[in-house]
Amino acid sequence: RIDWSRVPIAMQISGLDAGVQQRFALAGGDDYELLFTAPAENRTGIQALSSSLQLALTRIGEILPGSGVQLVDGRGMPIPVSAQSFDHFA
Repeated sequence: RIDWSRVPIAMQISGLDAGVQQRFALAGGDDYELLFTAPAENRTGIQALSSSLQLALTRIGEILPGSGVQLVDGRGMPIPVSAQSFDHFA
């Protein structure tokens, strides 16, 4: 589950319509961020590592039982996603 309110938005698209921001942030371009998952009990250590490296790390969601990806707003309400990334294998 991805919390849309926590997803960092590039300064270059921050003034655009919310739908355009969502499409660009979730499925656009050749700008890359590394994503990783970690158990909740490691959160303090990860925050310490972020501070010591002076590297911003942003928690944007959580892994839940089930399948698929769900985008939610800051209140946890589902947001429909129309953006699809390029499929290199299609």
